[in-house]
Amino acid sequence: MSEFTKTAIYSTLIGDSALVALLGTDENSAPAIFNAAMNQKQRDLETPGNSWTYDCITFREAAGNADPRFTSGAHGTEFFDFEVWSKATSSLNRARIAARLDALFHNVTITVSSGKVYWMERVTQVPDQYDEKLKVHFGLYRYRLIVGN
Repeated sequence: MSEFTKTAIYSTLIGDSALVALLGTDENSAPAIFNAAMNQKQRDLETPGNSWTYDCITFREAAGNADPRFTSGAHGTEFFDFEVWSKATSSLNRARIAARLDALFHNVTITVSSGKVYWMERVTQVPDQYDEKLKVHFGLYRYRLIVGN
């Protein structure tokens, strides 16, 4: 189900005009939203000519414990990490982006093409960290999805 879920998440993110207005754009003028880990994007940046856009969001599947209330074969649990990245020293825009993530994914349902996500909730929040290697600020937000098969 995760490919369907990734597509639904990405569509939800780029479909939110308030969120898109807070983000930079990539080399194709699309909102800076990437289904990738930042360390992979950092390796991509080591290739001459590649650049990176801030403010941006990366999201990817994550590990986590299944919700014991939903352990039948008809339901599954998925986790996704969202990271909000910025070079700005002010955390105001990162906080606004995080608030949009919560508006889109905390205590809501989203529909995927092969079923329905019955429940999404933020289960972890690690706001406003600084990555010395990349010289950027970031926040991490983990969401749990209860998915119907």
